Amino acid sequence: MASRHFLQLILLQDELLATRPEFKVGKWISNARALGNTPTEKALYEWNARVQITTWGNRIAANEGGLRDYAHKEWNGILKDLYYVRWKQYFDYLFQKMDGKQPQEIDFYTLEESWAKASNYYSADPEGDCIATAKRIFKEVFQN
Repeated sequence: MASRHFLQLILLQDELLATRPEFKVGKWISNARALGNTPTEKALYEWNARVQITTWGNRIAANEGGLRDYAHKEWNGILKDLYYVRWKQYFDYLFQKMDGKQPQEIDFYTLEESWAKASNYYSADPEGDCIATAKRIFKEVFQN
């Protein structure tokens, strides 16, 4: 099914991006936290960094102001933990509609806000070898 393939591509992209420090959401967050002098400041700066790449503010700014994904980043971590989840929910919603059900509308803002308010750790360090990972993913996607 095309939707499963699409979701798998998101996870593979996340894996490839993990091999480069400049494509890690953990680097973005750790740089933001480093600006704070107290635990409260560090948490605030992390929240600001997360909000900037997701909702860009409150529900009105995101939904009515058109600012959702304004600073969209395709970085390791956010792909797997937010974009994959968001796309999966959307596909699940569409499948229910195609089955004649009346699923509840997806509240994308709530999904994004929960990621922005989280404080789970993301590594800023590269993971794995970029070339080897790219070759393996290429084989998996194009030669199977």
